[in-house]
Amino acid sequence: MKKLPGKTSGSGSAGWKETLCSKCKALCCKYITVEIEEPKDDEDLDNIRWYMIHEGVGILVEKKCWMVRMNARCRYLRKDSTCGIYEHRPEACRQYETENCDYRTVSEGVPKAYREFEDFEKFRNYVKGRWRRKKRKE
Repeated sequence: MKKLPGKTSGSGSAGWKETLCSKCKALCCKYITVEIEEPKDDEDLDNIRWYMIHEGVGILVEKKCWMVRMNARCRYLRKDSTCGIYEHRPEACRQYETENCDYRTVSEGVPKAYREFEDFEKFRNYVKGRWRRKKRKE
């Protein structure tokens, strides 16, 4: 992750008020992602299927970045969608890029290269299609 500009990575409520976050409903604070390798074979697909049979779990694909998304609300997210530990938030939160955040995705539209899957069959079809296209190029 890239460092945020000074205004958003600083501490205190003044920093919070100057960020894009102050306009949002804290979409990024309601799930976590873990990067995974692109599936290479049916065994990889079956392992990903195991993730996806759990409630609140999906797969995100953006260009060459593959992630498991798990719905999990931050325990420090306040009812007004502000951070209860803003001045002491983890480094991952400080480094979050607002250039590609969920607020922009919702308000400006999903990037063409972005895919989100909650249904395994649709995900499997997407991956198998990628495999076929790669094979044709070889």
